[in-house]
This record gives sequence, C-alpha cells and structure tokens, in this order.
Amino acid sequence: LPTIADTATYYDDGKGAKFSTLVTAVVAADLAATLSGPGTFTVFAPTDAAFEALKTAIGASAFNAILADKVKLGKILKYHVLG
Repeated sequence: LPTIADTATYYDDGKGAKFSTLVTAVVAADLAATLSGPGTFTVFAPTDAAFEALKTAIGASAFNAILADKVKLGKILKYHVLG
C-alpha cells in the first residue's frame, strides 16, 4: 500500500486539490519516516488552498515562523493524525 507521504505527493482529484504544502511541512517537521512506518493512520490533510487561506489569515511572516519551528509545526501536524 502507498504511504501517507506517497498518497499526498501524488494525489490529484482532477479539480486542483493538492497537498504539496502538507508534504513540505511533514518533511520539515521530521515526520515523514513516522507516517511512512508501520501502523494505520488517518490524516485530516489540509490542501494547499487551506494552507494559503491560513497564510492570508495570519500573515506570511507568522505562517513562515510556524513552518520554521520544527517543534511547533510537529505538534500542529500531529493534531491532524489519528493512529
């Protein structure tokens, strides 16, 4: 079966929904190996459009600060994963 990272990387619903920002964030938070490991995971995955809406709402500098903070980013991403 494909991993969460594989699914997010190659997903295309034909309507423009993409998960490239999520993949970038998972890698930045060092969670790719965990989500590619054994286990059953359900990920409530925000699309690139959702990340853009967040960036607009909180501002680019705050958004980039979250992406740069591995600990904070990891906590946020783990909130979207059920084992």
